[in-house]
Amino acid sequence: MIFDPPNLLIAGLIYAAVANIFAFACFGIDKRRAEAGTWRISEAGLLRSALFGGWVGAKLGQRIFRHKIRKQPFAGMLNAIGGLHLAVCLLVGLAVAYGNFDWRASMSRLISTGPSADRSGLPHRFGPGSAP
Repeated sequence: MIFDPPNLLIAGLIYAAVANIFAFACFGIDKRRAEAGTWRISEAGLLRSALFGGWVGAKLGQRIFRHKIRKQPFAGMLNAIGGLHLAVCLLVGLAVAYGNFDWRASMSRLISTGPSADRSGLPHRFGPGSAP
């Protein structure tokens, strides 16, 4: 099945690698264009490449190419994107580690519908009209 955790992990790693290579290349291209005085990649474009999974590549590109290091608020926004990525990774890690997440059971509950479906694992409603 395409949504099995190992397949999702592999797809996520491939996406992260491509996003980081892309962000790194964007910083290198923009630095070269800045030195040549030609058309540049916008700061918003550089930040978007970092936001959508390429923060490590963007930060490496910033340091290796010595590009936009002192430029504020750009440098601060790039660091904030890194903080956002860290927070999301921590939340996902905590959800997986302490959530007792059973992937197959939750998918089968999601797929099975109708009056005969087993609803024993779902929370019960309380209030008027909630009698079983």
